[in-house]
Amino acid sequence: MALTMDHVVILVDDLDRASDDFSVLGFKVEPGGEHGNSLTHNALIFFEDGTFLELFAIKHGWRASLVRLLCRAGALDFMARSAKRGTLFRFLELVGMPEGLADFCLLASSLDEANQVAKRPDLHAPDPMSSSRIRPDGQKVSWQMISLPAAGMPFLRTPYSPRIPPNSDSTRHENGAKGIARLQIQSPDPLTLSQRYARLLETGPVEAMRGHGSTSTFQIGSALIDIVEAKDASVPRRTNGSPRGLRTLFLRAAGEARKLNAQRTHGTDIRLTP
Repeated sequence: MALTMDHVVILVDDLDRASDDFSVLGFKVEPGGEHGNSLTHNALIFFEDGTFLELFAIKHGWRASLVRLLCRAGALDFMARSAKRGTLFRFLELVGMPEGLADFCLLASSLDEANQVAKRPDLHAPDPMSSSRIRPDGQKVSWQMISLPAAGMPFLRTPYSPRIPPNSDSTRHENGAKGIARLQIQSPDPLTLSQRYARLLETGPVEAMRGHGSTSTFQIGSALIDIVEAKDASVPRRTNGSPRGLRTLFLRAAGEARKLNAQRTHGTDIRLTP
């Protein structure tokens, strides 16, 4: 089974307010629950094609304050180079980030597949990390994750256990959104990033589908990844915007193409496209 587009992470400061804002934009937002680290929680927007958006927030409290302080001081940077803690660092790093597009995930069919992918040349992936979330109904959901640490690269996850698919009503949105169509990633070195994606996916870019000013475009399941050259050579930066270099998210939707209100999307550039 090939890797498929799974979800895009949108970092928000206040989960309740962000959930309300995305509801106003015509999305059906479902409470996700609290992660096992008790530091973060989320809300989810499911689509009929199986992809989803994750509104991800750091919970308020002393744990968040301590992690934020350690991140700003650079005291956790050693974790980025640790095989055991590298994947955890990817998410702790978000504590110091502004709201907006933060990360994205590809789905592997199993941990074996994720491990095989992570061992491909030049990906430098750390060890898998177990994660879990307690849903509002009390059900614990678990999965494994592997970070691909280079800027512009995703993280991988295994299927949730137990698998609890959203009901069909959860995937019907007033704004007509049906799924993730494409994601733009900006890089100061698009050629190197494109080479990494070729290794990750074991396929070259889809030349015939290049567009939106992209340097190269890759097909991942039903979605496209556009790699575009960053105008600012310092992008992506940890202190200003996504450390992954994410720029624009296109959602497949009925009706005319339109850009969603950036205040309601908490700084995320989201565009609905036929």
